[in-house]
Amino acid sequence: MTTTNIKSLTGGSGTLQLVKRLLNMRYTPDEIISETGLTRYKLGELIKAGAPIIREGRRVWIHGTSFAEWFIETRKTVSDKKKIRTDPCAPDEVYCLVCKERVKYTETRRENRLSSGICQWGHKVSKIVSRKDVE
Repeated sequence: MTTTNIKSLTGGSGTLQLVKRLLNMRYTPDEIISETGLTRYKLGELIKAGAPIIREGRRVWIHGTSFAEWFIETRKTVSDKKKIRTDPCAPDEVYCLVCKERVKYTETRRENRLSSGICQWGHKVSKIVSRKDVE
C-alpha cells in the first residue's frame, strides 16, 4: 500500500480527534473500531500499511498511544508528500503512473504540446508541455 492511499483510509479530522483520545493500554481491533469510528476494512488496511500491532499467538493487540502516534505521523507524512506532488514537475521530470512518483525521463517524441518518452526505469510516460516551452 502506498502512502497516497493512507490519507483516504484515515478519515477526516473527527477520526483524528478520536484517535488522539486513545489511552496507554492495549486494545483489540474491535475496540479500536468502536473508539475511533474506523471501519474494519480501513483498520485492516492501516495495519497492512505498517500500523504498530502486538501479536500474541493468534490474538492481535494494538497499543493505544503507539497507534495514535503512528496515525498522526503518517497523516503528516502524507500531507507533506501531497504538497510536494502539487508543485509542477521540472522540465526533465514527469509523474510516472507505474512508479507512482516523479522521475527523470528521456523524451523520444513530441507532437505539438504532447511530449512522450521513457522514464528512468523504462516505463512509457507522457506529459503536456507548457505553451511557453514549445519551440
